[in-house]
Amino acid sequence: MKIGYSSRWLFLADKEINIFEEIKWAHSIGFKIFGLNLDRKENRLISTSKLKKLRLLANKLKMQIVVRSPHHLNTSLDDKKIIEQIKKNITIAKTVGSDRLMIHAGHILPELELDYKKSKMYKGIKRTELNIPKKQVEKQFNQLILNLKQAVKIAKEENIKIALENNGEYYQFGSNLKEYLKILNQVNGLKASISTGHANISGNNVDKYISKCKNSIINLDLHDNSGKKDEHLPIGEGNINFKKIFSKLKSKRNMTALIDTYSNDLVEKAISNLKKITK
Repeated sequence: MKIGYSSRWLFLADKEINIFEEIKWAHSIGFKIFGLNLDRKENRLISTSKLKKLRLLANKLKMQIVVRSPHHLNTSLDDKKIIEQIKKNITIAKTVGSDRLMIHAGHILPELELDYKKSKMYKGIKRTELNIPKKQVEKQFNQLILNLKQAVKIAKEENIKIALENNGEYYQFGSNLKEYLKILNQVNGLKASISTGHANISGNNVDKYISKCKNSIINLDLHDNSGKKDEHLPIGEGNINFKKIFSKLKSKRNMTALIDTYSNDLVEKAISNLKKITK
C-alpha cells in the first residue's frame, strides 16, 4: 500500500494555493502519491499544457499522480454530458500519467451536478423522504450501470482502471454495501475505491466494506469520523479501526491510499497518527 495525499477542493484555515504549489507542499512533507481532485473546478478546467507541466513536475519530484473525478457529477443520468465529462476526466488522467481514475455513482436527484451548498441540504435525509418514485430510482440505477460500463470500456483503451468510490449519503447511489456490491458485480472490470469515512456513516460498517471488496480495491480514501456524519477528520481522530484495515490490506502493493482532510494541520495530524497506528 502506498500512502498519498488528496489535493483539496476546500481549504480550511489555510491560504488557497494552485495545484503546482500544492504538489510541492505534499512532496515537502513526504508524500509519494498525489491525488488530483477534480472536485475543485480549477483542476478540472486546467489546460492540457499545464497538465503536462504537472506531470513533468511530479516526475521530477518522483511522485505518482492518481485522479479523482468530481464527487457530485450525477453518473446515473441518461445525458450525453455525463459521458463527455467522464471522457474529459479520463483524458486528464492519461495526460498526467495516472493509471487509475476514481469515479462516483451519482445520486437519485434529477440534477446533473450538485454544488456544495445544495448538497448539504440532503445530508442525512433518507431516500423515502425525497418522494422520488421507485421506478425512477430503478431507471437511474440501470442507466448508472450502462454509463459505468461505457466508462470502463473507454478507460481500458487508454490503459486506465476505473475505480468506484462508495458514497456516504442516503440520496446517493452506492451509499450502502449491498447496493455498492451490486454495482461492482454488474460492471465487469470496475474496481473499488473505498472511502473509509463514507463507509462509516449512514448505518454502514467499514470492516465489512473492506472484507467484501478486498479483491477489487485499488484505492482508499482515508478520513475519519464518529460514525454520525462525514467529518473528514484525520486518521485516528474518530472511531474507525485503521489498524485493522491496514492489516487486512498490507499485501496489496499496488494499492494507493489518499489522506483526505482540509487543512495543513489536519493532514500533518493524520500522518502523525498513521505512524503510530502502523508502528
